[in-house]
Amino acid sequence: MTFCSNLLLAAALALAALAGPALADEDAAEIRFEDVPEFVPEKAGGHWYLRADGGYDGGFLAGAGIGYQFNDWLRGDVTLDAATDRVHSALVTLYADLGTVAGFTPYLGAGAGFAHADWNKAGASDWRASYALSAGIARDLDRNFKLDLAYRFGWIAGDSLAGPAGGDARTQHAFRIGLRYLLK
Repeated sequence: MTFCSNLLLAAALALAALAGPALADEDAAEIRFEDVPEFVPEKAGGHWYLRADGGYDGGFLAGAGIGYQFNDWLRGDVTLDAATDRVHSALVTLYADLGTVAGFTPYLGAGAGFAHADWNKAGASDWRASYALSAGIARDLDRNFKLDLAYRFGWIAGDSLAGPAGGDARTQHAFRIGLRYLLK
């Protein structure tokens, strides 16, 4: 060993010899496990939630619904929507939550249901099949509230449920913002 290595080794041994009694001081604070709060995991299973949304798809839209969070990655809801272009829809949607990082949860969703719309200037309206695909991100605001930002593609069938209505299929591109309230 060189002189510098010997000097460093001697300094480290001297420091350890001096620090040992200081660390073993009886007046030092004790760590007691009674002071640590007990971890209580949340109930396994799901939670009901309420949701309210607003958005824009060339006109304004509003919606409300109720849903159930089955586990950390799967949830579903039933929603009713109304838009300024006089399209009203009822959808059942399943969502895959893709994991939560720093309070943000990205998700994908797919739903199916029915839509009622005015199809032409003569005022013809009827119910038709519809579906929606969505992608978004939710932000935890607190334990029960989530802010939800999403894009939703919707499609409404061109044929009436009771037979041909003479209208074409409609598509909808909507940007939505909403709140979810967990009913724990």
